[in-house]
Amino acid sequence: MAINKPAAASIAALALVLGLAGCSSTATETEKTEKPVESSTSETQKPEKTTEPEESEDAGEAESGDVATPGTTVAVGEEAVVPWGEAEGATQPVSITVKSITAGTIDDFAVVGADFQAKLEGYTPYYITVEAKKVDLAGAPLAYQSLYGDMGGIDADGRSMSPVSIIGDFEPCNTASLDATFDEGTPQTFCYIVAGPDTGDIGGATFEPYDSDFKDEPVVWTK
Repeated sequence: MAINKPAAASIAALALVLGLAGCSSTATETEKTEKPVESSTSETQKPEKTTEPEESEDAGEAESGDVATPGTTVAVGEEAVVPWGEAEGATQPVSITVKSITAGTIDDFAVVGADFQAKLEGYTPYYITVEAKKVDLAGAPLAYQSLYGDMGGIDADGRSMSPVSIIGDFEPCNTASLDATFDEGTPQTFCYIVAGPDTGDIGGATFEPYDSDFKDEPVVWTK
């Protein structure tokens, strides 16, 4: 959840892993760019996501209410129902709608500090706003989990973009875990950040939880 303290005092960079512009088709063969940047907590990062979703026989535009299959593509503003949740080791249907994708600037991160801004040199941050809603109210509790941790972004060429994690009040894009009202069916909105080289553009947002069928074939919301 966001920490309600003055931003200058409470915001701290948790993780920033840049240099994914040259990703290969497998996570273990990722080719790094000339300026990879890792924070001291980079060991806790999930293995990098596969870079380009492949079409499958079941892939396609999802109808409202249908559970999306790996490789499903929808447009920004459209809903995809996905199997998600770590509670009690079971997944359940959750409605996700990517509402908007907005480009930011390095100047937005002045409140975080000059050192953090320096890590973003040559990169453009993108703020992705998502609305999520629990579909099965009788399912296991999902409150206080971090759905944004299973979301990502791809560039215009379909390659994975770098996640940027910040804790605290960050006005352009406040990331938050799901609160207790999520289990009551209340839609909740959160934002997360990805970054890519200035020379490119973002292609869309992704749902790609690690250790799932969606890791290699994410659901994609095209820009």
